[in-house]
Amino acid sequence: SIAIQIKALGAGTKKYAKMLEERVKVKHTDVIKSNALKLVLNSAYGNLNNKYSILNNPCAAYTICFTGQIVLYELAKRLSETCTIVQLNTDGVAFVAHDDEYKQIWKDWEAEFKLNLELDEFKTWIQKDVNNYVALKKDGSVYTKGGMVNKYQNDRFFDNNDTRIVHKAIVDRLLFDKDVTDTLVENLDRPELYQYVLSTTNKFAGTVDQAGNPYQKVNRVFAAKSGVSLRKLRHDGAYVKFADAPDQMMVWNKGCDEIEDFESKIDLTYYYNLIQDKLRAWS
Repeated sequence: SIAIQIKALGAGTKKYAKMLEERVKVKHTDVIKSNALKLVLNSAYGNLNNKYSILNNPCAAYTICFTGQIVLYELAKRLSETCTIVQLNTDGVAFVAHDDEYKQIWKDWEAEFKLNLELDEFKTWIQKDVNNYVALKKDGSVYTKGGMVNKYQNDRFFDNNDTRIVHKAIVDRLLFDKDVTDTLVENLDRPELYQYVLSTTNKFAGTVDQAGNPYQKVNRVFAAKSGVSLRKLRHDGAYVKFADAPDQMMVWNKGCDEIEDFESKIDLTYYYNLIQDKLRAWS
């Protein structure tokens, strides 16, 4: 919206504005189209500060960034007079309203800066920091943000599906006070939630176990009661451990639905301790 106001794309600004208008129309009715338009809109802004792009215009990029920071700070400043500010990030402000005065502040701010705000209301909001939080909306749906919790939902198809059980257990514990053990046991019929995806780039000579046996460059593994320990082999012969990976691994590069007797092989204690360790960061 700020890019449109300052005509950051020159002659292309009108076309850009039409895309934004279309995205707003379909935001709550056509998620696929909405996300596609959002990707293009955001990429155009990102390329304003890309020296290799034909859109490169650093002055416009900085103007948009600084303007956004200023107007959002001004919104938070006005809200703070009647509300309790919970957090302020790059595109919004979370607050607790003590009366309806925020509605007039909202209306006046939009008119003054020619920008539109959307209101999301939550029953519960728990945050580790400004970039990591979980929330329960009034309709019962869950909203998550951050590296420890953003795989809670199964609607992010292209995300790395790595240790989703950890995200699920953390959110269930924080929002619903569900015991971590219950979450772990109830999902044993879904092995894909427990997987680690270990990837070795071309910077390394390959992937090997503790005995030097070679493996694929990308492997699905699970924390196991017994197994191997994969590591990355450097070109000079030295080894590098995979960050945050278990010491004992069951390597399984077939389909997860082909694993037999998963419950007896998996090391639930490892996952339990990992989850508890991450939960301490939220206390």
